[in-house]
Amino acid sequence: MRGSVRRNEGVLVLVLLASAAASAANAQDAGGGGRRFDVRLTARATYDSNVARGNQTVATVRDVRPGDYIYEPRATIDLVLPMARQAVFLTGNVGYEFHQYNKDLAREFIDLNGGARTTAGPCGVQLTGGISRRQSNLEDLALTVTRNTEQVLSAGASLQCATPLGIGTTVGYQYSTQSNSADDVPGADTNGVSMGLVYSNRAIGKLALTGSYSKTDYSADDELLNPQSGYEQYQGTLSLRREIGHRLAGQASIGYSSQKTEGRAESFHGVTGSGALTYRLNPRLDLGLNYNRNIDTSLDPNIDYVIDELFGISATYRLSSRVSASLGADVNKRNFRGEVTPSPTTISNDELKSVKGALTFKVGRRSSLALNGQYEDRNATPTIFSYTGYRVGIAISTDF
Repeated sequence: MRGSVRRNEGVLVLVLLASAAASAANAQDAGGGGRRFDVRLTARATYDSNVARGNQTVATVRDVRPGDYIYEPRATIDLVLPMARQAVFLTGNVGYEFHQYNKDLAREFIDLNGGARTTAGPCGVQLTGGISRRQSNLEDLALTVTRNTEQVLSAGASLQCATPLGIGTTVGYQYSTQSNSADDVPGADTNGVSMGLVYSNRAIGKLALTGSYSKTDYSADDELLNPQSGYEQYQGTLSLRREIGHRLAGQASIGYSSQKTEGRAESFHGVTGSGALTYRLNPRLDLGLNYNRNIDTSLDPNIDYVIDELFGISATYRLSSRVSASLGADVNKRNFRGEVTPSPTTISNDELKSVKGALTFKVGRRSSLALNGQYEDRNATPTIFSYTGYRVGIAISTDF
């Protein structure tokens, strides 16, 4: 359970920080903007050589056939309806994953976020709500869990106010409740608040200082799995975002996080941060670089939290007005902390290296065809969770 709940906390903190980093100087335009109603329908077929995300022992224990064909219809929506100084919005996607061989892994997926915003003088108010529902990724689950459905419901509110000097303030509140169909991954409720100062000008860019606090309470019915009642997290973050000329744009943040699990000595106090650069080398080629270090979640109930570090590079090349290609590589290192009960099947660390590429063809004015592939190499302790695998697929999309 702890892992599943902490995944929600990671989402919660990101939402709070994003709210705080929003420019309060634009609060008076919260109800403005143009009307938008974009819908994309996509049909995707993928072959995955290692659905089990481990060696043959893991596949056998999970009762999963490693190689599988996955068929995925998906609808994506991006809706904004302005009404004078107010607006309502909805973004996200819904669909279903069909597995040709591993029927137990077939599941709907829903990821929708919406809300409303309005203005009052120099301040803007925003109310949000969301739902996420899907089959958990098997590499994130304990061996005792395979088939499951995780669901997260969230709601929040934020207030941003601007001043003529370009200094803004923001406060936010976010609530989420998590549930899971697997008995070994119970649910919890999380409440969080944030406050921040934002300063913007053309020379510096957008600078934000944010503080946040959140508390997670485990479900009362899950005390046998989780004798502690919950955990608290404090976080402070300084972030900067600016464009450097017409070709280079970047953002960076550095923060300090403190996390304490009630009823346990295990805790985390340390530096977190992120950075990203995008560079348009010429009209055809875009380059990207990103880094992220944060406290993440594990769906394994025997793990307290995860220190997650990711480094990635990417490139996109436009061969013509209708054909584009992309290539990227990532290195993701995770250190799993706070093992509750010593176990030979509990993962302690892993490193996942991946290379992925795609070739996209625009067909007509509204449709596109994409060919994509990805190769993964995971080294983990214990070694039963190490594997190599690849995915290749084709996708057809149409915009309305």
